[in-house]
Amino acid sequence: MMGAPLSMARLLLIDQDPEYAERLRFALVGPPAIPLSREPGLDEAAARLDHERFDLILLDLPTATVASMREVFERHPSWQRPPIIGLSRAAGDPSSANALEAGALDCLSKTDSDVRLVGRILRYQIELDRIKREPSPTSDRFERLIERARDIIATVDEAGTITYISPAIEHTLGVGPPGFSGKVIWELVHPDDVAALYRMLTALFADGQTRSIEFQMRHVGGAWRRLSTAAQLLDDDPWPQAVLNAVDVTELRRIEVALGERDEQLRQARKMEVIGRLAGGIAHDFGNLLTVIGGATARVIEGLPEQSPLREHALSIRSSAERASAMTKQLLGFTRQQPAANALIDLNDLLRDTEQLLCRLLGEHIELQIRRAPDLGAVTADRTQIEQVLLNLAVNARDAMPMGGRLTIETKNVASEETALYDASQAAPSVAVSVTDTGVGMDAATRARAFEPFFTTKEEGKGTGIGLSSVYEILQNNGGWTHLASASGRGTTVTFGLPRAVGAALSIPREGAARGGHETLLLVEDEDGVRELVRGMLEISGYHVLEASAPSIAERISHEYTGPISLMLTDVVMPEMTGVELAARLKTGRPELQVMFMSGYPEPTTRDGGGWAPGSYFISKPFDRQALLRRVRKALDG
Repeated sequence: MMGAPLSMARLLLIDQDPEYAERLRFALVGPPAIPLSREPGLDEAAARLDHERFDLILLDLPTATVASMREVFERHPSWQRPPIIGLSRAAGDPSSANALEAGALDCLSKTDSDVRLVGRILRYQIELDRIKREPSPTSDRFERLIERARDIIATVDEAGTITYISPAIEHTLGVGPPGFSGKVIWELVHPDDVAALYRMLTALFADGQTRSIEFQMRHVGGAWRRLSTAAQLLDDDPWPQAVLNAVDVTELRRIEVALGERDEQLRQARKMEVIGRLAGGIAHDFGNLLTVIGGATARVIEGLPEQSPLREHALSIRSSAERASAMTKQLLGFTRQQPAANALIDLNDLLRDTEQLLCRLLGEHIELQIRRAPDLGAVTADRTQIEQVLLNLAVNARDAMPMGGRLTIETKNVASEETALYDASQAAPSVAVSVTDTGVGMDAATRARAFEPFFTTKEEGKGTGIGLSSVYEILQNNGGWTHLASASGRGTTVTFGLPRAVGAALSIPREGAARGGHETLLLVEDEDGVRELVRGMLEISGYHVLEASAPSIAERISHEYTGPISLMLTDVVMPEMTGVELAARLKTGRPELQVMFMSGYPEPTTRDGGGWAPGSYFISKPFDRQALLRRVRKALDG
């Protein structure tokens, strides 16, 4: 830091005697000229020091003491503190010793000649200036170290002015030291950091305690760089300054954020794993219950006259069972416990098949409109999962229209260019489905979190927060995309798309009509309600059913029954052994036996973690009679 040249040095005389001031001012005319200002007392001097800078204070000791002058400085920590020379009335005055003890740079007697006094003043000024202009070999060595350091070293005065900054600043911000010299630091840091930096520096100059802070400064290219900075007070100079030692931690903070996000993803994955295990158990128990509820309700509906007042209640029970089944599949899909079964799908056909279910889910107060595009392309995906997407979106839309409204579902082919408008990462032809409601809509904050797992705006107990998140997961897993458009009071449109299947003469297999037969089947199920219901479904369709409530009973029946058994329909999880283990035992004596597993779990599970037997078939609980008959017929026909 460079000292003031002698011709620019300013002196402040605190003295009640204006005549002495005039004599001294005359002696200071020069060369070199040193301007002198006078104030009669401490209060007037304080008012002057509040807005002016002086290089030296000459203090008439009878007017005030050096200690009282320093007390003024203590009350104003933001002021610069020039050295003080005491002026006594006579040589040997005790006040001189007190002044030196209180920290005066020197003490002179007013009885000295004006020329001697001016010489002493100039000597002190010249010495101060020499110290500042001619650093010692040691300080020169440290200056070279600072200028070669990778850390940024800067000094800032109490007004925030940068008085020095090391060359390392150019590597960090792209601008060398001349671009910062004399600038105020508040004007260079990020607006969000100004207040914190100001408070830190104010406290530093007040108590001298070392502090640290992070703030951002803009690179010449426009990007903000984050600097971790330690600040110390340099108070051995007449004008204290803050020394800032800064390190660029921008990349470090980015890595920390990325690691934090990865840790959060890991925690989320572990949570999903726990939920998945729980969901598998729930799915098994629910599957048994819903199979009985749904199957029994279907038989009741079939036996009721069209005009029966009980028919509406039975239909409501069936609708609730279907919704519960959909929720179970939703939970399994969300936790990735439901395995994908990709196949070629016509989304128009899928909408036809689910339209009746959608109407029941929505209720009579909501109008359903479906618009199917002609010549709609096919997609490859898991049909059950895409059905689940539609059901989730329909339920969300229903809940957004408590007073009624309209739900419009529309299919369309989407060209590559339009697909990119929905999702910039997708640039291939798609087949899209838009689901539009006339409900309450979403504000910007809700839209931003709509696809987050477990986020819901519904009252406690009325929403799971996995509806839209599972939609997003399913589409991602099937190579698709989602797009949300909504505004408060203006409804919501969720559009999702899947890559259009390409190839010549795409042929989508159709489900055949459910039909029965006359073969003998072995039914193994430990849940009485499920077993009785499934037996009834099969017998009413012409099959001869042998039933067993436990694997050991099934083994005995297989051993004692002398006729052919075409198919064993068995639960997977049972007390004595699994259905897979039972199938392996029975096939040793009946190698021609076909096997179909049924379970509420997403896939057959064995104790050793293996899958189902080769060549076997599987049906997931809950199921209705039509689905059961189709699967049984397929297994029998091979």
